[in-house]
Parts: sequence; structure tokens; C-alpha cells
Amino acid sequence: MPADNFLRFLQKEHLAFMDGAMGTYLFQQGVPMDTCIESLNLSQPAQVLGVHRA
Repeated sequence: MPADNFLRFLQKEHLAFMDGAMGTYLFQQGVPMDTCIESLNLSQPAQVLGVHRA
């Protein structure tokens, strides 16, 4: 799915089920709690990749 389509999908308040541990780890790294974790795939891809590599 192209990045702009994914952002529109999230903005329409669709549910996206993700692994809770991923979000927990990103929050521990300092991502603000009110951040849409899914959007970090587009805005902070290096940080998300770092979690997967950890």
C-alpha cells in the first residue's frame, strides 16, 4: 500500500491491530504516548527498523 494511502486509512479511524510489544518498546524509547504508532513506519522508519533489529 502506498504511504499516502496508508495515512488516509489511519486518518479515517480504521482499526489497525499491531503487536503490543512493538508499541511498548517505542514508548520506552521516548515516543510520546499520544503518537499514532502505526504512522511511525512512515515518519520514523529508521527507529521502527531499529526495534525490529534489536
